[in-house]
Amino acid sequence: SLDSPQSHVQWMDGNRVLYVSDGKAQVSDYDNTNMQTLQAALPAWSTFFTPDYTAAFTLQPVSATGSTRLAKTLLTVQ
Repeated sequence: SLDSPQSHVQWMDGNRVLYVSDGKAQVSDYDNTNMQTLQAALPAWSTFFTPDYTAAFTLQPVSATGSTRLAKTLLTVQ
């Protein structure tokens, strides 16, 4: 299920869809296979990727203060 205020999934690239569910960015193939959980994310803000899809950026809640922070997650094995 989609976290509010999302009303639909968005394309990550031409083959995968992206959405926030249960407070985490989720990516799957267009047919909902190969589901991957990326990182915590706020559903009101889009997840962004580097042009080569080696890293993802999301805004995440900071529970102690109620503020947000920009988080970067590497998507490749190093």
